[in-house]
Amino acid sequence: TETVETACRLRSHAPSVLRDLCIEGVGPAYLPDAIVADALASGALVRVLEPWQGPPIQTWAVYRAELRGTPRLEAFLDVLPHRVAAATLPKRRARSR
Repeated sequence: TETVETACRLRSHAPSVLRDLCIEGVGPAYLPDAIVADALASGALVRVLEPWQGPPIQTWAVYRAELRGTPRLEAFLDVLPHRVAAATLPKRRARSR
């Protein structure tokens, strides 16, 4: 086990802002793969601490109660877990079912 000390210079609840600041050279950030995939592919960003991965996070779908049970919402909720998993799983670990 290795410990890495960090000092926070900037905080934001907008992952895209943190990604853009990383691209501009402000410093590293802990971001989901889906947010940085294009920047990694283009070489604008590089991974640090490559073998390390953060713990899984929970994702919630929040919607108005009156939409519950509608075909449109049900279709969205059915596809959501697959889309989130496809966007956030590292390509080297993707598995076929």
